[in-house]
Amino acid sequence: MGVLSRLIVEIDETLEADEPPDAATTEALAGRAGALISDGAAEPEVDQFRLKRMIAIQREPEVGLATGRLRAALAG
Repeated sequence: MGVLSRLIVEIDETLEADEPPDAATTEALAGRAGALISDGAAEPEVDQFRLKRMIAIQREPEVGLATGRLRAALAG
């Protein structure tokens, strides 16, 4: 399972828990999502995801637009 798939599963599990997530958990998940679309040093698996995303942006401009919407949503 890739880095994005694992993050999605973790978000789903967090939302399905009996208790709503606290602010720290929410911020951590948002931070991990943001790290996937940001620049800068990262672990190799995140770098690999970023490369695939950049290739996808070149092939399909909607990916770039979706990335922008995600950045805006994460910024609040």
